[in-house]
Amino acid sequence: MLSSFQTVTPYGDWVIDPGSEGADKGGEIVVAGTPEEVAEHSTSHTGRYLKQVLKQHPPEAVVV
Repeated sequence: MLSSFQTVTPYGDWVIDPGSEGADKGGEIVVAGTPEEVAEHSTSHTGRYLKQVLKQHPPEAVVV
């Protein structure tokens, strides 16, 4: 699954954060991994978001 929707991202099996920069700062993958791994990455904007979401809604508490 590929999604940029913030409501879906925490429930993916694998997250790829291509960064939010553009132009000459774009085109590089910042981090890739499970939502929990991305949440621990220090420079990932997606990681900062995921860290807060996973803290409020731990994966084991979510029924899909």
